[in-house]
Amino acid sequence: MYQHRARLMGVTVTSLLLLAACGTTSTTTTQPVAGGTLNIAFKDDPKTLDPAVAYDTTSWSVERAIYNGLLDYKGFTTQLAPDIAEAMPSITNGGKTYTFKIRKGVKFSNGREVTADDFKYSWERMLDPKTQGPMTGGSFWGGVTGAQDFFNAKVDHISGIKVIDANTLEVDLDAANQSFLNIVAMPFGFVIPKEAVAAAGGRVIGGLQMLLHQAFAQVEQFTGLPAPREAMACALGDLR
Repeated sequence: MYQHRARLMGVTVTSLLLLAACGTTSTTTTQPVAGGTLNIAFKDDPKTLDPAVAYDTTSWSVERAIYNGLLDYKGFTTQLAPDIAEAMPSITNGGKTYTFKIRKGVKFSNGREVTADDFKYSWERMLDPKTQGPMTGGSFWGGVTGAQDFFNAKVDHISGIKVIDANTLEVDLDAANQSFLNIVAMPFGFVIPKEAVAAAGGRVIGGLQMLLHQAFAQVEQFTGLPAPREAMACALGDLR
């Protein structure tokens, strides 16, 4: 499992390094140049780039280059580290409550800042039976308070995923789970803007008809640059 994870992360890191230099034709240029095309070869086509649905290595390797979540893994290790989160969450209530503080200034490529409400929306969409994703009704997220009632259509939101304020997200579990942070760091936990899904008519982002330009929360630490829309097209190149 660790070797498999390392291979995935290797593809992602390579893609991000190429993204930083995307559009640069001279090997002596030291500053990244926006625009251009990056061609990446895969054995198979990505089945989807919808983080709520994708569950294959090809899709995940591309997703990790264009989406972000609260947490990620540090380098080529199994150590978790903050990504869009300011820091690792505070854990209270006997290991059943996780409080995440979201970094300010992280924006989707449409220019809107990422908020706690975006994570609540993205996670509930991922767990919604209408999305038909692999996490719906599963054990990974099933321990979140209220998730089972949500799976069974008894309620229209998950009570255990709480927006405290624009930059604070609280998650309550029915029982302590030492693996929960690893679950949060999976691609299923990536954030997308609800307006991007609405623009697609609410349908699942399938195959190569994904919402590339809006559903991209690029963290500046990866490239040292903001996340221009050109970077999205550059990152995926001829996949469009």
